[in-house]
Amino acid sequence: HLDGVISPAIANLTFLRKIDLSDNQIHGSIPQEIGRLSQLQHLNLSVNSLEGGIPATLSSCSKLQNISMHSNMLQGEIPPSLVNCSDLRGINLRQNRLTGFIPPWLSDLSSLFYLNLDFNNFSGGIPPSTGNISSLTHLFLSYNQLSGGIPPSLGKLSKLTWLALSNNTLSGSVPSSLWNLSSLVQLDLSRNHLSGLIPPNVGQTLPLLKLFFLYGNQFYGPIPVSLSNAS
Repeated sequence: HLDGVISPAIANLTFLRKIDLSDNQIHGSIPQEIGRLSQLQHLNLSVNSLEGGIPATLSSCSKLQNISMHSNMLQGEIPPSLVNCSDLRGINLRQNRLTGFIPPWLSDLSSLFYLNLDFNNFSGGIPPSTGNISSLTHLFLSYNQLSGGIPPSLGKLSKLTWLALSNNTLSGSVPSSLWNLSSLVQLDLSRNHLSGLIPPNVGQTLPLLKLFFLYGNQFYGPIPVSLSNAS
């Protein structure tokens, strides 16, 4: 296992396209100088003991496709400047100490298919603009402090296979557009304050469903017989 800090001198390796320092014992903060790596496409700093914020200078790495910094102790908000990394396809910031709102500008990342913000301290509502990330296949927002309703616009995510919104304080009924999102394989809405009736035809409208978690809410009515038709 590597130990120590990430040296600012890493910026001298301007030819780097991929950095993988995951699963080590690296501590300290991510140096701002990392933004000088203009060729960088993949950055994996996951499973370390990194603190401080996500450097706003990463926006200068305009070729970035994947950012993985999960399982650290990173704090603060997701820098708005990351919207300049228009080629981003995967963002995994799971299990940190990030705060603030879920950024509405994520909808400008037209190639994004994987977004994992589980186990942080994000608050506020789920931005309706999230439904405009048309390439999204995986969306994980569980274990935060999100409130308000589930935006009906999420039903526009026709490629979405995994949706996890559990362990928040989301309320209201589940939008009909979500019950009709036929691409879903996993749907986890457990441990919220959601209510309403589960549609009787949910087994037909979600035919690919394999994992379905609704416990810890205030749903009422019978368990739909149509669920026996789901895969």
